[in-house]
Amino acid sequence: MELHDYLRVIRERKWIIIQAVIVFLAVAFFISYSQKPVYEATTIIDLKSRAPSLFDIYMSSFWGDSERTMETQMRVIKQRRLAQSVASKLGLDLTPEEIQGKIVTSKIELTSLMEIKIRDTDPKRAQEIANVLTEEYVIFRKETNIQEIGAARRAVYNKMQEVKEEIIDLGRKIADESGSISSDIQTQWNMATGIYVTLGEKYEQLRIDETLTGSGIDIIEKATFPGAPVEPDIQRNVLIALAGGLMFGFLASFGIEYLDNTIKNREDLERIIGLPILGQIPTDTFTGKEGGLVTIEYPKSAPSESFRTLRTNIRYLNYDKSLHNIIITSAGPQEGKTTTAANLAASIAQTGTQVILICGDLRKPALHKIFGIKKSPGLTNVLSGTIDLDKVIQDSGIEGLKIITSGPIPPNPAEMLASSRMFELLESLRRRADIILIDTPPINLVTDAAVLSSFTDGVILVTRAGITTKDMLLAAKDSLSKVTTKVLGVVFNDADIRKYGYYKRKYYYYKYGNYYGYGDGYYSSKKRPKETKKNSDKDEPQK
Repeated sequence: MELHDYLRVIRERKWIIIQAVIVFLAVAFFISYSQKPVYEATTIIDLKSRAPSLFDIYMSSFWGDSERTMETQMRVIKQRRLAQSVASKLGLDLTPEEIQGKIVTSKIELTSLMEIKIRDTDPKRAQEIANVLTEEYVIFRKETNIQEIGAARRAVYNKMQEVKEEIIDLGRKIADESGSISSDIQTQWNMATGIYVTLGEKYEQLRIDETLTGSGIDIIEKATFPGAPVEPDIQRNVLIALAGGLMFGFLASFGIEYLDNTIKNREDLERIIGLPILGQIPTDTFTGKEGGLVTIEYPKSAPSESFRTLRTNIRYLNYDKSLHNIIITSAGPQEGKTTTAANLAASIAQTGTQVILICGDLRKPALHKIFGIKKSPGLTNVLSGTIDLDKVIQDSGIEGLKIITSGPIPPNPAEMLASSRMFELLESLRRRADIILIDTPPINLVTDAAVLSSFTDGVILVTRAGITTKDMLLAAKDSLSKVTTKVLGVVFNDADIRKYGYYKRKYYYYKYGNYYGYGDGYYSSKKRPKETKKNSDKDEPQK
């Protein structure tokens, strides 16, 4: 796919994207406004404060790795013991687990600072819990430090007792020696007494530290009353919903496009059918229930120009005047074959050519609705021998164009179209008109077009973007290979004939309309008066 193909998909599937965004936004607003406001109270503490230097010796596991210490203390703050103390001190009707669920801790990067946040639907309670929790944590940290220093002091005391026993043993050895003391014993004595003195000093220092030590934590900022809720964050929710809706819409659009097996553009059509493209009729030509005569109602519009191009291409094919009877058929229903036949007949008649348009769709006729004429009597009346040919040829209101409608729907359409009377009717009409166009049912559904082809000089296949599937097109190609007449080419309806898909649709039509004299081109908010139906328009457009 090229860029204009992606833009075409977005343009054609824009309502899927819009609906997805609307749904996502609606859900976001519903959730935002149905959610209770949540308030956040924050305290900031500093974990960098240090205990006395001697304490560092015995607390290296706590203070040695600041990153690990921070992570550890973030977990300690959330422990059940502290939550239970908070609930008890504030007299809250909350379980420790509920309080733990309100605690959010985070570190401030490149600092030794930690944020303790409490989220609650009650702003006052959030403030109180945040401050009391911080205070309880400081108390807990102090108690822990005292316990650890006490353990260190007791360890030093035990070591002193061991050294003391060693000194007593050395004293006995010295007393046993008469007069002279060996250098080895003297060395041991000096070392033991030195260690004992040092341990004694450390013991006294730890005893003092145990009395004076703090938590090693400073409260930098206490929690204040939160004035505005942090949740729901409507702006954030809307942005997320908008992004999610767009993403889902785009994925759905391109997913549907991938699964869509219909013909999208001329390149697809040419690759599959392998036949000349006689004409591309722009998008929105066939928006009516049964189509319309745009070549008469809007002769200066781009769709009318496309039908004149189709007329010109058929004239080139008929350079030797061998084409008199031409079948107009389609691969399947709703592809605009009847509208194409009507507008092509009107366009050819505008050049002064005598045209007879026959409704050969004896199953679901629609030609009479386009021209606003009677359906009966018509073709089936002539083929059944109940009425003369002259009595079923109706005036279309367009100079040079006559119409034969279907007449009553018969029980055996294919047999009537394949009869000798149909052949005789066409031969008779050859003498009355320069060209005869026959609107027939879709070739994939019934055999009417195939059986009628033996009496005609050519077949034109009508397809429609977004309606004709690739399988239908392949089946039509196979059916056309079996007809006994020449396949002239294909008409591509609802085609996006603009070179670049990002041009606005109306801009294209305005361009043509302004060039030919209509300020509003093909579209208008006001109903434009119909032009005279006796429009000679004999000038062919340049290709």
